[in-house]
Amino acid sequence: MRSHRLAGLIGASTLAAAVALPLPAAHAADAGTLYVDKYKAACTDQGTGTQAQPFCHVQAGVDAAKPGDTVSIGGGSYPETVTVTHSGEPGKPVTITGRMFTDESWSPTVVGSSTGSQPSIVLDGVHDVVVQNLRVASSAEAFLVRDSAAIVLDHHLVTRSTDATAPLVRLTGATKDVRISRSWFDNGSATAVQVGQGVQGAVVSTNVLYASGATAVQVTDAPGTVVTSNTAFRTCSTAIALSGDSHGSTVENNVVAPGFNLSCPQGTTPSVSVSAASATDTRYDYNLVSPIGSATPYSWAGTTYPTAAGLLAATGQGKHELYTDAKMGASQAPQSDSPQVDSADAEAPGELSTDVYGHHRGDDPNVPDTGNGTGSHDRGAMELTSLSSVTVSTTPHQGPAPLSVTPTVRLQTNWTSPQYSYLFDFGDGSAPVTSSDAAVPHVYQSPGSYVTTVRVTDDQGNSVQSWGVTQVKENGPLVAAFTAKPNQQWLRYQYSFNAWDSTSPWQITKYHFDFGDGTRGVDSDPGSSTVTHVFGSSTPVTVKLTVTDEGGRTASVEQRLTPSYAPSGYTAITPARILDTRQGWQATRLGNGGQADIGFGDGNMGCAKTPANVPAYATALVVNVTAVNPSTAGYLTVWADHSGRPATSNLNFKAGQTVANLVTVPVVGGMCPQLHIFNFSGGADVVADVQGYYLQDFGARFTTTAPTRLLDTRHTAGYETKGLGADEQYVLKTGLPKGTTAAVLNVTAVNPTAGGYLSVTPVSVRHPGTSNINFTVGQTVANQVIVPVDADGNVGIYNRFGNTHVVADLMGYYSPTGDSFFTPVSPTRLVDTRKPSPLPLGQGGTLAVPTGAPAGATGAVLNVTSTGSTNGGYLTVWADGATKPGTSSVNFGVGQTVPNHVTTPLGANGSFDVYNFAGRTHVIADLFGYFTKP
Repeated sequence: MRSHRLAGLIGASTLAAAVALPLPAAHAADAGTLYVDKYKAACTDQGTGTQAQPFCHVQAGVDAAKPGDTVSIGGGSYPETVTVTHSGEPGKPVTITGRMFTDESWSPTVVGSSTGSQPSIVLDGVHDVVVQNLRVASSAEAFLVRDSAAIVLDHHLVTRSTDATAPLVRLTGATKDVRISRSWFDNGSATAVQVGQGVQGAVVSTNVLYASGATAVQVTDAPGTVVTSNTAFRTCSTAIALSGDSHGSTVENNVVAPGFNLSCPQGTTPSVSVSAASATDTRYDYNLVSPIGSATPYSWAGTTYPTAAGLLAATGQGKHELYTDAKMGASQAPQSDSPQVDSADAEAPGELSTDVYGHHRGDDPNVPDTGNGTGSHDRGAMELTSLSSVTVSTTPHQGPAPLSVTPTVRLQTNWTSPQYSYLFDFGDGSAPVTSSDAAVPHVYQSPGSYVTTVRVTDDQGNSVQSWGVTQVKENGPLVAAFTAKPNQQWLRYQYSFNAWDSTSPWQITKYHFDFGDGTRGVDSDPGSSTVTHVFGSSTPVTVKLTVTDEGGRTASVEQRLTPSYAPSGYTAITPARILDTRQGWQATRLGNGGQADIGFGDGNMGCAKTPANVPAYATALVVNVTAVNPSTAGYLTVWADHSGRPATSNLNFKAGQTVANLVTVPVVGGMCPQLHIFNFSGGADVVADVQGYYLQDFGARFTTTAPTRLLDTRHTAGYETKGLGADEQYVLKTGLPKGTTAAVLNVTAVNPTAGGYLSVTPVSVRHPGTSNINFTVGQTVANQVIVPVDADGNVGIYNRFGNTHVVADLMGYYSPTGDSFFTPVSPTRLVDTRKPSPLPLGQGGTLAVPTGAPAGATGAVLNVTSTGSTNGGYLTVWADGATKPGTSSVNFGVGQTVPNHVTTPLGANGSFDVYNFAGRTHVIADLFGYFTKP
């Protein structure tokens, strides 16, 4: 949390402001510079610290320093404890400096260990030393100053890396004349600055401190300490405390504002606390304390005061005290209407001429000066300046060489300066240009990526820096290119189109897609160059991309696309009834042209949960649909959202017949989809039971098998005469491999003695409340089932009434190790022997039907229908080129129209064969999907 807080405060605009200003002034130095840079391959601790051959470790550079020397540390991390071993002289200090926010590489110098127990930087028994511009992340003390004098710790970022309670800066022993200034402290549960017993003349000035769990500045038995112009954010802790006997101290121009940690109870400690002994000869004035919860703001000589007026009346302290909202801006600097502005004591001890960023203290012309001295200083560590932020934009920001550009600077100001100066550095080696104009043209002669840096300075000497980037390219044509990728988690036939590969030396300003399906074209966001589109069907389309660039040129490219579903795995479920027009609120028969709309879902994404418990983004459903007691001959058509009703049928019936058929339904819909069932004519009750679903990248894969007869009770011991009895379950041993999740069977009821039905289920589900095959007395009828199997590969076949023979043929199975995924397609008619001219399939005839599936397809899901037959008989479907199996796929009587769901292997040519056993019959075959290996 603390690192996020600092990152927010010291963000890009703030960094830019700091970069534009000179480093905080150190003492003048007559001697040379010693370089430390462990990231240079030539570094060595045995050398002399030249720029070409620097020291590798900070300690080596510090050990080599003499009075007047500067130890310059390169950017990067130096996880070491540094002990300053040499002193400087008055006017010739030893200066240790890193890169904070001032180096063009933007790589700060980080010193210290975030896990060790030793202080990061130790100054013990030394004098005349300046340490500046470091980031110190420490689990112990960041700075320990003991028995030392004339020390300056300036312009640091100090953070607590753990919950340790050691102070970040500790002054102790016979230490005097130490200045801690212009630094950021994130002290967490530890004290930021601790001034200990016997320390003399310490100055804590112009720092930003976060005191969420401990006192920000703790002074104990250190007379004459100066605490001036700091900004402390506190919640549970005291911001400034003078304890023991710290008489003769000064506390001025500080701001105490609410902190960020709201998890602890507020109001437990005062914001400012001065002990009785410390109150003697101590000056307290020109501070601003914000109300923080129920906290008492002041404790003076053991007495608390809830208001500044009460403190003044009782003690004479705080004549210019403000107890009010500090009105901080987004970066915690004062807002333009903040009472901090131009209200400080410019002559307070320890007051600096620049703020924590290095901004000069300046006058806001819109605010009356209410402070002391010049009256133009703000309270706290951060000065409100005329410049709030700067942005740089180049026009154009991309183009072919040579490229003429105009960088333009836009200012956000707190007030308007009489004059701004702009320093442009175009980043190509040309001389920087100083101008009073915010827009300066420039020509880049050669290709490259150039950063234009602009430093804006106001009339008070404060600067803010920002930059813009220009891409200069080799000259060349505008080329349009795009990719198309299925994006089908929510919507079938949804594609993502990405034109990112389009190229031009100029900036491309427009990407326009025409999808070729009659819908309106779409312009993509130039920043993303990506659009999505949902096609209505698998009809091939030509997608066209037209791009326009900033040079005024256009180019186009086309791509032929056949929208398709994503390959999917199958999940078999215990059959779940989602519609029965005979029962409940759904008890309304489908009339002539009537339609039932049934939601299905698993309760996620805001959709209602249904008994089917099917994910809303399933690619296809497997549903057993039954027409019950229709009033006339007709058919049902089944489909799912957004595709429009297909021109195919799924279930054909005659008046008074109860008949079922398995249906694989591609789901074109996305969120909260619905299943639709349409009745062509007359009236009929309809029952729908969900058997399972397909899902992209999930579920079992399919393995095709040559159609194989597993059961024929007419030739099964014990069943030859009567078949399967009433209320009897037959346990069918499929012999499928371990791990199989579902078997695909074609099950046929033969010559039943009573009207009834068969249910094919897991063995453990004897009475599922659903049916798979419905029949009347003496009828032979088949239906395909996809049924879950138990651990031994067994399924149960249950007969409800009378006796019936049962035939079961295996067509394939699903398992985690199967070899093929299923790709649904919009229902597509493959063959209809009635059209264009009637050519029925004769007795013993075979018809080869190509599916158009991709090369290598292993199988297909079909709806195969026999109609207008001259004899009772059956159709057999198998892979083209293979031996005809001794199984049946569709059973029918004379003149009947009978469909059946068929899962079949395909030949190497993607075709299947249909065989007619007797008489003549017309054959209709519709494709609902195909299987392919991944």
